[in-house]
Amino acid sequence: MGIAYCLEYMHDLKPSIAHRNLQSSFIYLTEDYAAKISDLSLWNDMCAAANNGSATTQLLETSSADAKDNVYSFGIILFELITGKIPLAGNNELLADWAAEYLRWGKSLRDVVDPRLNSLQEEEIEEWSEVIRNCVHPDREKRPTMKEVTSRLKEITAMGPDGANPKASPLWWAEMAITSTDSS
Repeated sequence: MGIAYCLEYMHDLKPSIAHRNLQSSFIYLTEDYAAKISDLSLWNDMCAAANNGSATTQLLETSSADAKDNVYSFGIILFELITGKIPLAGNNELLADWAAEYLRWGKSLRDVVDPRLNSLQEEEIEEWSEVIRNCVHPDREKRPTMKEVTSRLKEITAMGPDGANPKASPLWWAEMAITSTDSS
């Protein structure tokens, strides 16, 4: 849920920001399991643009990233989480292709759910499968927005933004201090 809320926030910014190459290896967890998304390639490009005298905002506005691509990638990350499968070293396309094909044929996730997730009920598995299937839809225009994905996941998990961002983390409090300083 933390990843979903983060992506929704990024996509709602004006101008919106989409991650250029979203994959599970760019997601980090704090000591209290709050999800953080990184994009070092964007940071490197921004530093290079600043050093070359280019406008950093132009770089952000001309980014090749797209929100619909982020939704697809998020669906693949959900598939990884549910199945317990990780992308092969340096070759995420194989898992992405397998996941998309698997779901495109209407197969249920119940056959590939990670056995460690034995608390998931059949109905929950079908709900997760529907979300993932919508995210990896082959027609990008039929993919939901991150706001729609987050809303649906909130229905399934009953976890709001506060539950996805543990407040025990010193990092959370530092981010709140920075945010309140920036807005004043």
